[in-house]
Amino acid sequence: MFGGLGVFINRNMFTGFHLSTLFLRLAPEDREEALFQDGITVFEPRKRMVMSEYVVVTDPLLSDKNLLNKLFRKSIAYVSSLPPKEPKKTKQ
Repeated sequence: MFGGLGVFINRNMFTGFHLSTLFLRLAPEDREEALFQDGITVFEPRKRMVMSEYVVVTDPLLSDKNLLNKLFRKSIAYVSSLPPKEPKKTKQ
């Protein structure tokens, strides 16, 4: 996953680490709310590759346990509500 670590629920990624950042997948309304906070941005693992359903949480917010708990709970709830992703077919 872009050289980082991803965590999945039903084959849908909900969080992970890329370089030195933490990213989380959020529902549209939760994402809009989160992006109003300083230290939370949209996830762009490469130039011009924006993963719009994900946000990046940066320092100093990484030390805010209450905020992280809230964001993780929202992410888990949202991704758990998505249909399971089908496994990719292997080439023969």
